[in-house]
Amino acid sequence: MRIAMLGAGAMGGVFGSLLVKAGFDVIFLDIWREHIEKMQREGLRVRDQSGEELIPVKAFSSPEGLEPVDLIFLMVKAYDTETALQQWKTIRDEKTLVLTMQNGLGNVERIARHVPMDRIIPGVTSRGAYVVGPGVVNNSGHAETVLGVVHPSQRRDSERLAAMFTQAGVEVKYDEDVNSLIWGKLIMNLAINPVGALTGMRNVEVLSYPPTFRLQELAMKEGMAVGKAKGIRFRYSDPVKKLKEIVSGAPLNRCSMLQDIQRGKRTEIDYINGAVVELGRELNIPTRVNEVLTLLVKGKEKQSMENQARVS
Repeated sequence: MRIAMLGAGAMGGVFGSLLVKAGFDVIFLDIWREHIEKMQREGLRVRDQSGEELIPVKAFSSPEGLEPVDLIFLMVKAYDTETALQQWKTIRDEKTLVLTMQNGLGNVERIARHVPMDRIIPGVTSRGAYVVGPGVVNNSGHAETVLGVVHPSQRRDSERLAAMFTQAGVEVKYDEDVNSLIWGKLIMNLAINPVGALTGMRNVEVLSYPPTFRLQELAMKEGMAVGKAKGIRFRYSDPVKKLKEIVSGAPLNRCSMLQDIQRGKRTEIDYINGAVVELGRELNIPTRVNEVLTLLVKGKEKQSMENQARVS
């Protein structure tokens, strides 16, 4: 199987490196030229608690000259989904599968504007990772990864991908209830991402400090109410217990939204807390905590992007 890791940042780098080490044919694709050029010259450096490993990889910042692949592992930010699929459209054909483990709501629907629905495999992961710098990623935790289906006919493809990840040392489960998977992760992200981004604290620090933990509880409570009103069957009844499990699995991790703020990048707040606020309005369910978190993050985002623009 020939695999394209579209979005070669933190999670893309970690998952891609594991697949390369397992012997799979993987190409890393990203428009971040400095990152790609460093990988082309030196390889991808992957750090974890045991040290650092240098992995030779094939990396590209342009689709020119690339042939269609069997699988696109889509790990770009939610707001870049359609742009990336359009920019890299020549690497897919009618047989190409697109696997998404992106954050937030609406990713499958955005992908479906470019790819037939029966070629889309949704998934979620709670693994932790962050970008150290160009050509360097940190694998900061091992946690649950689950693949699902958009349609029951896709079960064979999803199970085949699960077996591929298992071969690469990633424990993967299969679950047909995709909405439950996506919403289950969304509730965790409502708590982890904005509070970490606003405070600059690691996930475990946010969880262990009562005032910030209280914010997390309130955000999750609102999100659960919206999800249940949408008919979502959550796989856990106690979101706090689930949150503690996820954070303990990657104790050194900084959330992706904090990483975006620190790098002066746009965040995914509109697709996470902002999406819950919009649904809450439609369903007449109060989401004031998530609304305040969304507005505060957007202010922080504006400041960090302006600071980055001045530096560059």
